[in-house]
Amino acid sequence: MRKHKLFVFLSLLLIAAVVLGACAKATEEATKAPTAEPTEAIAEPTEAIEEPTEEPTEAPEVMEEFALVLWTQEGEAEDAFQYVQSLADAYTALHPNVTFEVVNKETEILREDFQTAALAGASPDLLWTVNDHAGPFTAAELIQPVDDLVDETKYVDGALSAVQLEGQTWGVPITSGN
Repeated sequence: MRKHKLFVFLSLLLIAAVVLGACAKATEEATKAPTAEPTEAIAEPTEAIEEPTEEPTEAPEVMEEFALVLWTQEGEAEDAFQYVQSLADAYTALHPNVTFEVVNKETEILREDFQTAALAGASPDLLWTVNDHAGPFTAAELIQPVDDLVDETKYVDGALSAVQLEGQTWGVPITSGN
């Protein structure tokens, strides 16, 4: 694997954690009881009401739909792009309320486009790129640290240190090596 692909998958888990957090928040909000008072008075029954014989069933949980845009720089090798797409498809299979639009870009075009889009408030939801991009993205305050989102003990120190700047972790290494 080429050197610039040392940490090709820098931000995937960061964004996945953000997505999971958003899904958890949507689930929490969807399960809260409504706070509005009924607007119509309910008439008192004139006859005795029989108790139900079966336990009531819970209403199915309603999940908010998420359509996410994922930019990747895996376009040079069709197999690599297909791998990224297959991961997005596998996630959607497990979480049908989440869909992905995977967009391939050349590495430097991705960097330029992300900076421009983020500054304009139109960046993609997820970014899968090389660790070299962490420096410019943190300097421009375009990404957030992931220290509290992932268990850093699960990663090889050398791989993790490549996405750490100023005492914080800015991405999640997926691969390590040349």
